[in-house]
Amino acid sequence: CYVECAMVTPSTVIPLQSVFTQCNRLYRMFLEERFLNLAFREEHGEALKSPDVIDRVKNILMNGVVINGLNFYFFVCSGSQLRSKRAIFIHVRDDFVSQKLRAMRQQLIGDSIIVNETKYLSRLGLFCTSDHPACSIKEEDTECLADLLAENGLKLTDGNGKIRRSVAEQVFEACKLGDGASVENTSAIQVRLAGLKGVLTIVDGETDLDFKSRQHHCSILYRESMKKTEWTNSVLCLVKVGKYNRLYLNTQMMTLLISLKDLDGKWNPKPRLESLYRESLEMNARLFTDKFLANTQLALHLHGYSHSTADRIDILSEPYHLSLLRCIYTYNIKNLIRKFHIPVTHGCLLMGIPDPVGVLKDGEVYITYQDPIAEEPLNHRRTGRILVYKNPCLHP
Repeated sequence: CYVECAMVTPSTVIPLQSVFTQCNRLYRMFLEERFLNLAFREEHGEALKSPDVIDRVKNILMNGVVINGLNFYFFVCSGSQLRSKRAIFIHVRDDFVSQKLRAMRQQLIGDSIIVNETKYLSRLGLFCTSDHPACSIKEEDTECLADLLAENGLKLTDGNGKIRRSVAEQVFEACKLGDGASVENTSAIQVRLAGLKGVLTIVDGETDLDFKSRQHHCSILYRESMKKTEWTNSVLCLVKVGKYNRLYLNTQMMTLLISLKDLDGKWNPKPRLESLYRESLEMNARLFTDKFLANTQLALHLHGYSHSTADRIDILSEPYHLSLLRCIYTYNIKNLIRKFHIPVTHGCLLMGIPDPVGVLKDGEVYITYQDPIAEEPLNHRRTGRILVYKNPCLHP
């Protein structure tokens, strides 16, 4: 869907061209409404840094903004929008602005009692996540499972429920996913359903003990930790499929690692992180001279790209592929500067789930994956030590 955009600077409001964005539950629930994606920036479009504009930002959030003669008022923002200094505004036609905004927000979270303002905004932000509507799941087709606790009291199943394989097949069929994604090679999916947020492990409902112990047939078993608001609609929305992802360091992980530095200085990750940063800059500089590196980057960023392309075409000089390499270079450098997006060699990021069959011992993890950019994407199983963390995290 197309969403109107605008930019607010300390001195003016600049309307921008509408952009095509992946739809989410918020836009689908209010199809007749007019939304505005508003970004707060410095005068020349730079990231907001000066504390002098705080009063202007507060004024716009409280009283709204006028674009082409229409009044837009702050409605909601997600976590990612908050970090990038953006928010979603909505056009309200009648005079009862506060009453209408309150009624629309009530449609999203129902009768949930949320006394903390930060959590209230976070719960509304759940409806801004880009997703794919899949199928309808009635509330009576779901049941709640208690979370399993570790010896130290931490929730082992935090945000992780179960879904019948037959229902998961309906989800994949409805969403028509590419990249070779199927129920056969997927162990879990990230979803949104009414007030539920989390990951669902795909299991065989006929053999899974939790499903077999239910008194009636149900499609989904969700954990108490997954329920964020009351039940408001019945459309199951797919956010992400569990698959192989390239591993990158980011600002949060680097800050965490540096904070774990030994007091006696024997283990200090800062020099190594600085070295990785320089290596990443040098790697991107070789993108236009190293044919093997260029071929790997094209395979990483382009769905369906064949490694054999480099055998038929000089990708370092052919105009089309050269333009693609320039785009990849710009993308990598921007992420490196803004987010410290440093690639980790021989690493991958996977979606973790609790052991659904109970065969793993304490401290064990089973990992199998397919590298999508490898010339022969075979199944890989890894042994050794791994890092398990939750994002955002305070400690691995």
